[in-house]
Amino acid sequence: MSAGWRTLLLRIGDRCAEYGGSADHKEHIETCYGVLSREYEHSRDAIFEFLLQCTEQLPHKIPFFGVLIGLINLENEDFSKAIVDTTQANLEDALHNENRDRIRILLRFLSGLMCSKVVVPSSIIETFETLLSSAVTILDDETGNPSWQPRADFYVYCILASLPWAGPELFEQVPDEFERVLFGIQSYISIRRHFDDIAFSVFETDEGHSPNKKSLQDFMEDLWERIQALSRNGWKVKSVRFHCMQNLEHASLYVCVLIMAMDWNPITSLAVPKPHLPFEAQLVAGKSHRLSPISCPPPTPSQSSSEMLKGQEKHEADMKYPQRLRRLHIFPMNKAESIEDAAELEELLPPKAGPNFKFHSDESNESTDGLKLSKELIGLIRGKKSTYDIILWVEEQIIPKNGTEFALDVVSQTLLDMGSKSFTHLVTILERYNKIISKLCPNEEMQLLLMNGVSAYWKNSTQMTAIAIDRMMGYRLISNLAIVKWVFSPANVEQFHVSDRPWEILRNAVSKTYNRISDLRKEIQSLKKGLQVAKEASAKNRKELEEAKSVLEIVEGQPAPAERPGRIRRLESHVKNAEDEERTLEESLEAKGVLLARAHEESKDLLKLLFKSFVDVLTERLPPVSVDGEIPNLRSGDQNVNFAAQNSEAATMEIDNENGADNNSEPNERNTKNAYNVGELEQWCLCTLGYLKSFSRQYASEIWSNIAMLDEVFVGDVHPLIRKAAFSGLRRFTNEGSHP
Repeated sequence: MSAGWRTLLLRIGDRCAEYGGSADHKEHIETCYGVLSREYEHSRDAIFEFLLQCTEQLPHKIPFFGVLIGLINLENEDFSKAIVDTTQANLEDALHNENRDRIRILLRFLSGLMCSKVVVPSSIIETFETLLSSAVTILDDETGNPSWQPRADFYVYCILASLPWAGPELFEQVPDEFERVLFGIQSYISIRRHFDDIAFSVFETDEGHSPNKKSLQDFMEDLWERIQALSRNGWKVKSVRFHCMQNLEHASLYVCVLIMAMDWNPITSLAVPKPHLPFEAQLVAGKSHRLSPISCPPPTPSQSSSEMLKGQEKHEADMKYPQRLRRLHIFPMNKAESIEDAAELEELLPPKAGPNFKFHSDESNESTDGLKLSKELIGLIRGKKSTYDIILWVEEQIIPKNGTEFALDVVSQTLLDMGSKSFTHLVTILERYNKIISKLCPNEEMQLLLMNGVSAYWKNSTQMTAIAIDRMMGYRLISNLAIVKWVFSPANVEQFHVSDRPWEILRNAVSKTYNRISDLRKEIQSLKKGLQVAKEASAKNRKELEEAKSVLEIVEGQPAPAERPGRIRRLESHVKNAEDEERTLEESLEAKGVLLARAHEESKDLLKLLFKSFVDVLTERLPPVSVDGEIPNLRSGDQNVNFAAQNSEAATMEIDNENGADNNSEPNERNTKNAYNVGELEQWCLCTLGYLKSFSRQYASEIWSNIAMLDEVFVGDVHPLIRKAAFSGLRRFTNEGSHP
């Protein structure tokens, strides 16, 4: 039977109208309450723990759990009082541990308990005011730290998120106090800094984040407006059935706002679940309990007045209290189409992936040196010759006659061809013969030639090119700095807007660099814990040895150790082993510290070269700022825009309309001004600026730890669009004081 009441709690409300069914939720609740009443005497503690667990794991059923606890409160006030006290303690703990999901869910649960007459409404008001007061304090320049506004916004968001459930009851029972809370929220909204969040913008322009920037609200402003509209509408919200939400894989703040901002005309207005209403006559007879006052963690004090350190603090706050849409899947599978149904698009498919071996056998190059040497190298490898023997053969047979570059070309092409059957073959070949390539690539110049060879061999396969270069970087055949220089070489720069190959390789290189730092940090943390344990064990063994030696007895009138010599020797051995282990861990920790310091220096050099390369290639191609300081609009299609390196015959991108005619045709002549008429060089600039912003955003944590390096790169007359793209990715304040 114990499994029965658990199943009822888990399934309560599943078939009710609020969740797409037709059953009466009152019957569900009464059945569940009856079973819990019978099991209460035998399973009180289990019911208590399971109810609390259900409220956190199934937050969409909180209204039903609230009614159940309200009914239990009629017979067992101590049980419901314990629920309230435990929830309050958990909320306090979540606030200080910055557990965002738990804070939001527990506050909604307390609101649900208030609706079921288990919690006094004035206690909920006090909790709201505490959170609101903490939020306002955070924004204060003297007593708080405005860089931590994301935390303040989150506190206010939690209040607003609970109002669809708590709002009607608070308005009815404590209208004056509730009005005071709403006024406080309005005051907070008026003093907080407005953010043009890029994740809340549908389209971005060069002038701002939206064509109607002045009217665009950020997340908190929009949510507050929705709550006000909800209040005016009698707390009825336009709802979306659960089966329509299956593509929203990750719940986030923005998902709710995006749905609320859409025009759902076919959907009727439904009230949020309020299963307590049919039981209201019973619930009012129960005793309502007061919440103990909660306390919020004090604002993190500002470390400095430096804009750089403030930016670092703000980034840390953004990481702990994110408000970015993680993933929104808006392409359901039932809308997908097969490429077979669109034959005219087949010609746009990339070439079939496959190797492009330079020294293949045919009549035209049968007698070339490259083909002969490649066949001879294959014979050496299949003959199980050692790496040392192959290196000697290369030095004696290829380099003296043809040079090192030709030797590298033959060796790399041959090894790549032998490993072209699969990823496993490639890894095996590189693992066995990487020393040959390493011998031929002692410097960055040769490493660049090696990457050119890899790219040429896998010219029709971005995936295999990226894998091969990634593995070569793993075997230290190619440095991360060499990869950056190769990506920004002239041949690759021209492909920035038409191919993702250079960007994928660059992202892999940067990620591998920072994964190495992350691994070293974890290893150091593990060594520190092990060292602490070893020190404690060593101290314990020494103490036992000293105690054993201190115990004396009188033998023939003389004091002598009471312990047996064998135990003394064993304890001495334990002390020696513990000291050796402690010494070994200290040496390992010191060595890892040196590696981490070296990795940090490498990452700093990598970031500096990366951003400098972005600045160099963009500066060459971006249109200059006008004499009066006006920043060029790359999307305007302005024919008067003069590029520093623009081809006079650069073609514009033509977009066909729905009838199949292009926008340059005569019928569309009057609409040409509104067409997407962007030149190829403009498109290159937009694409490269976008990747600059993307890299800044993805590696913001690492960049902020080396922000002084970035300022060195951006010193001087850097184009405003370059600065804006990098700072926007970092969410850093610009020199003009506005937020990107």
